[in-house]
Amino acid sequence: MTEPRRILVTGGGKGVGAAIVRNLVKQGFDVDFTYRSSEAEAKELATKLAMGGRDVRALRLDLSMKEVVDAFAKTCEDTHYHGLVHNAGQPYDALSMMMDQDKAEAAMQVNFWAFTRLIKSLSRNMMRARSGRVVVIGSAHQARTPKNPFSWRERAEMIRVALPEADRDRVDFVPVRDYYNEDRWVRAVRAAVAERGGNASRVALVGHFKDATSSYLRSFPGWAVVSVGRVGDADGTAVRDALFATAGGDVDATLAALVEQIPASTREFLRAWVALPFFKSLAQEWRMLKDYKQAWSAAPYPPVFVTVDAVVRCADKVLLIRRGQAPGKGLHAVPGGFIEARENVYQSAVRELKEETRLDLLEGTMRNALKEVAVFDHPDRSLRGRTITHAHYFDLGDRELPEVQADDDAQSVEWVPIQQLLALEAEFHDDHFHMLDHFLGLTAAEGV
Repeated sequence: MTEPRRILVTGGGKGVGAAIVRNLVKQGFDVDFTYRSSEAEAKELATKLAMGGRDVRALRLDLSMKEVVDAFAKTCEDTHYHGLVHNAGQPYDALSMMMDQDKAEAAMQVNFWAFTRLIKSLSRNMMRARSGRVVVIGSAHQARTPKNPFSWRERAEMIRVALPEADRDRVDFVPVRDYYNEDRWVRAVRAAVAERGGNASRVALVGHFKDATSSYLRSFPGWAVVSVGRVGDADGTAVRDALFATAGGDVDATLAALVEQIPASTREFLRAWVALPFFKSLAQEWRMLKDYKQAWSAAPYPPVFVTVDAVVRCADKVLLIRRGQAPGKGLHAVPGGFIEARENVYQSAVRELKEETRLDLLEGTMRNALKEVAVFDHPDRSLRGRTITHAHYFDLGDRELPEVQADDDAQSVEWVPIQQLLALEAEFHDDHFHMLDHFLGLTAAEGV
């Protein structure tokens, strides 16, 4: 996508207004122009100019009617106009020759009101288009975890209220899911920025090169990269650890110790946030993960775990469990677990499937239903640590749904309609939604 270049011209149906419209189209702009009467003439003008490849629209609008102008202005708030030419109306001296002073002043008031009302609706998007700031909020649409405890809206609000009041409306916050696929993630970010008027030749990507995980900043050819140093001593991991470590303790003392690291508005947000009901369970999971990693700290090398998962489809439904143990207790997941020492990945996948769901079909049925095996190995896909999983996709066709029953580590099990999965995205453990997306194309309609 390229930067939208659309101009709104009032009173552009004929005369000077039509000349302005022709000139703007000649310069390469798309144009919306309003007219009060002479509909045939206005539409003929729009049709002729559109033949040259530009998008030109004739819009009927009576600027003397406040209610009509107000309704029109509200619709303009959803369009990214790059300029407004207010050509409608007549100068005061011309009006005064046709009517008495009171009527002339009343007419000027209507003209002036229409102009200011349109400016109010258009100026915000015009300013964003020329000097806007887009903040990409990653790891969006995920379940809360100790690593990502805040929703994308909460993170956006923390940033927004920390800005000077005059700048708050100049920032667009864009949620982007992780995808665990850098190519798709880059395309999603590019599409989101372009949608907000970001011509590639005018985009500056601001970021901090912390370590190898920051290499994504160089994945946007055509965008200028502005490298900035570390800002103060703020560290998201340290702040989260401090909060979870004081669960049930003196949160005010913890926040007081962070006074030099985070803005006052963020401290106030966190003070309210830790009182929400999910904080306690997140803190418990944080402690469990900390103890889990501590247990492996004496290993001669950082551990790499190998797991298996089973994505089972039947009659446009997919088999899901709710996890009965932390991490991710109560979240949706596909059946799976750790590989056994004397099993291959297929044998482990079928065994875990039976243990957690009691799905027990003939060996030949399962072999014939296996359509694909995919490896998911993103370094950050699991909160436990480096975990590589082999996901097996079984399609049982349109047969009757096999009976299932939760067992082993599963809290519950159910056949869930595939059309409902996208709405459940924020209720999945680790990257299991993205496994389903890989096999079932849940986000394919988004075009990234």
